[in-house]
Amino acid sequence: ADRVAAEKRLQRDHFLWSYAQVLDRYGKPDHITVLPGGELYWMYEFEDGRMRNFTFADGRVIRADL
Repeated sequence: ADRVAAEKRLQRDHFLWSYAQVLDRYGKPDHITVLPGGELYWMYEFEDGRMRNFTFADGRVIRADL
């Protein structure tokens, strides 16, 4: 339940952020993947084991995951 609430909070807090906003907050991603629909998927892996993943469409975050 805590993870679900945390993901909802992350999604709400980052929805429609630009590339620059994500870069300013988290720095360069560890991995970038182009999804079949053309969306960009940025993956962050932090030293403490936390992860953040962002899916972008038209330069804006449309999904954020832990």
